[in-house]
Amino acid sequence: MVSGSFEKFKSEIDRTIEEFRDLGIQVLAPDTGWILKPKYQILTPTHSNFRPLPAERGMSVRQVEDSFLSALRNSDFQYVEDPGGYVGDVAALEIGFALACEVLIFSRQPISPTLNFDPMWRERVSQIEPLEPAKVVEKVISSKAK
Repeated sequence: MVSGSFEKFKSEIDRTIEEFRDLGIQVLAPDTGWILKPKYQILTPTHSNFRPLPAERGMSVRQVEDSFLSALRNSDFQYVEDPGGYVGDVAALEIGFALACEVLIFSRQPISPTLNFDPMWRERVSQIEPLEPAKVVEKVISSKAK
């Protein structure tokens, strides 16, 4: 699983997915590819920035996120693509879900604790190890061998 802000970092997320695939890792979600930006779309204010991937066409925001969380629950790890330490609201939700499901979490860079002032958030994200994908694969394989 790869998380991150699609609106800001979709190309970085796609490169990371390809990097994991090149290392022999099956990435359950998200798909790579272009985000659909329909010319005319009626959205609720809370979902005004939502843009689906081609495979998600016709799905509601909730269906898309539920599908992602289901895949996350069944993953060996979550990788957060976070240039500059930035994690948006949805990626933060996904990190919380991974924590609750006891899925290993790694990030490209240290996640900025200043994005959320909650002390528990700061404590939890400070424990997420920033590693390059190849090092993540080594660590996950060695943890499974134990």
